[in-house]
Amino acid sequence: MKTRTFRLNKLVRDRIVQTHFDMGGGVKYKTVSGDKLTKALLKKIIEEATELRYSDLSVGELADLQELVDSLTEHLKLSKNDLKKRQAEKRRTNGGFKKGHFIDTVTLPASNKWAKYYAADPKRFPEIK
Repeated sequence: MKTRTFRLNKLVRDRIVQTHFDMGGGVKYKTVSGDKLTKALLKKIIEEATELRYSDLSVGELADLQELVDSLTEHLKLSKNDLKKRQAEKRRTNGGFKKGHFIDTVTLPASNKWAKYYAADPKRFPEIK
């Protein structure tokens, strides 16, 4: 029987390894924890967000993203209640995303804390001169 091997190099859901074994496959894997798990969860969140962006905005892709946020919350030993409180706090002080405001450029006094924040990351926030 001819086989094919693929490098995944990514975090997968808990039952995926056994599923591949059950299908007669071979899997080389490791279990990560601590900082390595934190980094893997963050990388996986970006992967799933990208998939969601290029999908038909399916409930399945959104569910994957929520599963990862829940897993990261648990891994960091945060309670969902604390997360909800902080979310409500940020919504109260900064608002949500319901209005759809999208900033193209912003002009601020150079001494402003946000001007300093933006200037500190020129790849994300290039300064227009």
